[in-house]
Amino acid sequence: MFALLKRSPLALFWALALHLILLYFLIFGINPEKEKPKPIKVSPQVETIKAQVIDQSQLSQSKKADIIKAATLKLKQQPLEKAQKLKAEETKKAAKAKKAREEKARKQKAEKAKKAREEKARKQKAAKAKNERED
Repeated sequence: MFALLKRSPLALFWALALHLILLYFLIFGINPEKEKPKPIKVSPQVETIKAQVIDQSQLSQSKKADIIKAATLKLKQQPLEKAQKLKAEETKKAAKAKKAREEKARKQKAEKAKKAREEKARKQKAAKAKNERED
């Protein structure tokens, strides 16, 4: 091994130099940033949450109470929803009936106007025929 070092003293030099540089940086540290570190911004004070420890039995009782409350509320709302649906259906039926009546009245009015035009045309034709007979 020493014979190898005697043949290449430059390798020994570089090995020792690199180890000393590495030891220096390990002891004194490396700071590659030339700028000073930026200060950390502190956010405004956050509101804390006030909490209580609840016993598991109380929690299960409250869950049961919530389930029962939700079920009774649902049962109460079902007739209301049913009534609202019926009312909406009645309103739709009434609107349909009104529209049908209006349509029927419009058709009757149009038919009357058509009959009146036909009668007027028939009378004009009869008057024209009468005038031609008189001539």
